[in-house]
Amino acid sequence: MAHQSVFKYVFWAITGMIALLVLAAVFVVVLPNALVETADRTILFLLPLLIIPFGILTLIAILVYRDAAKRGLDPWLWATVATYVPNLVGVIIYLVVRFMHKKVCLGCGQGLQADYKICPYCGHDQSTACPKCGKPTDPNWSLCPFCGQPLKTGA
Repeated sequence: MAHQSVFKYVFWAITGMIALLVLAAVFVVVLPNALVETADRTILFLLPLLIIPFGILTLIAILVYRDAAKRGLDPWLWATVATYVPNLVGVIIYLVVRFMHKKVCLGCGQGLQADYKICPYCGHDQSTACPKCGKPTDPNWSLCPFCGQPLKTGA
């Protein structure tokens, strides 16, 4: 499924600006000090402090992108929020929204709001009720817990 979102460009613009700033810092601060023989080389030991956070942010972006796409959310929006909102607040916001956006269409797999009765994407009926007693049931149940009626397994 192709995800066309303006946040794709926002994500890559922010990432590009940060990469340029890091490269500029390396060329202006690190390389001149590393090339001078008498210079203190402790600055080279600080490079992992730059590399490790960027690795963690990359991992967060990849995981959030994949999870959001699977749940029918805008993956570029949530990868941008989770990656660039500081102090992991973006990840926390994504997790809150993710758990509020649980329902998935039984017909097409698109993410739906919890109160939708019919999928707006494919028109599949989202109501699952016992055919005997009419009480709400879960699609994964094989028996109605209220009357014992066998239910269909699968959508």
